[in-house]
Amino acid sequence: MHEKQKKNSGGAACGSSDRAAVAGGAQTAAAAEAAGKTLDVVFTHDTHSHLNSFSTVIDGESTDVGGFARIKTVIDEQKAENPDTLVVDGGDFSMGTLVQTVYEDEAAELRMLGAIGCEVTTFGNHEFDYRSSGLAQMLKSAAESGDVLPELVVCNVDWDAMEAAGLNDGQQQIQSGFEEYGVKDYVVLQKGDVNVAVTGVFGVDALACAPTCELLFRDPVEAVRRRWQRSRQMRMWT
Repeated sequence: MHEKQKKNSGGAACGSSDRAAVAGGAQTAAAAEAAGKTLDVVFTHDTHSHLNSFSTVIDGESTDVGGFARIKTVIDEQKAENPDTLVVDGGDFSMGTLVQTVYEDEAAELRMLGAIGCEVTTFGNHEFDYRSSGLAQMLKSAAESGDVLPELVVCNVDWDAMEAAGLNDGQQQIQSGFEEYGVKDYVVLQKGDVNVAVTGVFGVDALACAPTCELLFRDPVEAVRRRWQRSRQMRMWT
């Protein structure tokens, strides 16, 4: 499978994230290439509530950069070239501007990700900054908005261990928020003649940077491997 990344000229960064990652695949690269299948991907992460553009200095000159309008332009341009482009986000979509002050009640960041065409996102450490109650309420606010929203995926939350020990109040709040939003281990999306399995993981570094997070997590590598095997066994993507 060929993967082409489009980089926003002044908005979200494109690349890998050591706090939360979205991973997906259509086939092994060799098998996909032999089959002549390709996949274009637009990937953002760490947008940190920067819905609007902002001023900064580049090469000694003040200039406006960032903002979801610029990201939407990149997505629209790529979609014009290939309507089957996959648009994913790697998390840390919140905390960084005054927009975060309505995180719980408006869920502006998630709703805007949906508005610009993001199909799947996951959690970064900053999604837990307003503690379990804040994250749970944000998920409920997003679900109740009626807006088009991205899928939320994370495959290594260890609910079994937490339930065996007895869920505390914060864990129960997040579980309820997950259920209302519809958070999944992974999703499968159809892109042309390619089915793509997309999952998210909460990394070890992410947990170290999230002191208010009350969840327990499985090893991210092992969790992704298990989801990969499960999706292959179910023959949900080829």
